[in-house]
Amino acid sequence: MIFELNKDGQFSLMSKVDFHKTAGLSVALGCFDGVHRGHCALINHATAQKNLLPAVWTFSSPLVLPFIYTVEERLSIFGKHGAKFAICEDFELIRSFTPEQFLKHMTESYNVKHMVCGEDFRFGINRIGDAQMLKTCAIKYGASTEIVTPVMNEGEKISSTLIRGLLRSGNNEKANELLGRPFSVTGKVLHGKQIGRTMNIPTVNQKTESGRVELKHGVYYTVTVTGGKIYPSVTNVGMRPTVNEDTGDITYETHIIGEDINLYKKEITVEFYRYAREEVKFSTLSELKETIDTDIKRAADYFKHTVKIQ
Repeated sequence: MIFELNKDGQFSLMSKVDFHKTAGLSVALGCFDGVHRGHCALINHATAQKNLLPAVWTFSSPLVLPFIYTVEERLSIFGKHGAKFAICEDFELIRSFTPEQFLKHMTESYNVKHMVCGEDFRFGINRIGDAQMLKTCAIKYGASTEIVTPVMNEGEKISSTLIRGLLRSGNNEKANELLGRPFSVTGKVLHGKQIGRTMNIPTVNQKTESGRVELKHGVYYTVTVTGGKIYPSVTNVGMRPTVNEDTGDITYETHIIGEDINLYKKEITVEFYRYAREEVKFSTLSELKETIDTDIKRAADYFKHTVKIQ
């Protein structure tokens, strides 16, 4: 699958495209699970080839579980970083390629003229090919290769594994620093039990996708993005133990501060800025309401004095 990407984060599936009618592609290669600062460095190098079309080559489904971003979320981020196209391959269709077959596929199918990868890039059956092999063999197919050194943070290589651990532990501020943006979840608003509305605290509800990294349960200071507008918000991640008798799916339940907007079935993005407190089961709804009111006040102060949103 090939997607056309836009700077505003929108993307569309292309039915037909012939890159041989162009000067060719400059492609960043990788899984790009977190699209973190290290991954974005690859994309930046790919977009620096001004005579070529900048693109990202990746996979059509997450290869590593749990994943940080869905493929759709990754496509949005690619576009915001200047990539014009994304090539999303079915891993099962290419996993048996030899390194030579992989390079032939890249150059003949997509007219790739320049490839950008990290030092730990592997390709070909049983991951037999490495970055240096890619650089050496690509010349035969009329393509150049650029190997980018890892991006470090406080002496440690930025990696999706590191970021997953931070998200699981509730250290969102550090995770966001390594990502280069607030961690976010995009999805449609689902119908809830309307219990928040009975407390004059209306909420919008999302469910986590199967396989996504599980955030530490509790309350977060968040920003909700919808319809081109951004709103400060408070989000509970977890099982909602006070009002939920079963132990079903993990939900993201978000209250948009100072607003009561009907977002049912609409797509929203919730950005997670700070972990505020653990999820608690209260004895009564009045105790729950009192605590949520405090959460809302503190979140409003946080976005007014610590992190200002526009």
